[in-house]
Amino acid sequence: MSSSSYPKAFNNVLDQLFQELLGMFPGNSKIKLNYNLFQTLAKTNVKKPAAEFMESAIPHLEMIANRDEAIMFLPNRPEFVDKLNAPALWAEMSDASKTTLWDYIITLLKLSYQFIEVPVEVKNTIEYVISC
Repeated sequence: MSSSSYPKAFNNVLDQLFQELLGMFPGNSKIKLNYNLFQTLAKTNVKKPAAEFMESAIPHLEMIANRDEAIMFLPNRPEFVDKLNAPALWAEMSDASKTTLWDYIITLLKLSYQFIEVPVEVKNTIEYVISC
């Protein structure tokens, strides 16, 4: 995959995740609002959704690697967790849906790592997480 196609791939995967969540929770206005905001942002700046995702994921890489659901309920949880409304929906999600959500998060991390600059001190951690 060329480096210019990674932002589009990231946005496609995030779009799929939003659509899947909307399919499970069609009346959830927070997901709908954040999906619309994501679509607008992706049209105006194709790399911005990935940059925001990466920025909010970096402080929580160990929890992401361990698929630690406590991340959903931290007071300083990643912004993408709130945008997906995961804290409010977590109890309603099946184990399979939770696994799928984690798979999306790891995929988004893998894709964004291909084109978003990250601090040198976290590169090894990110490479560990995406190799899991």
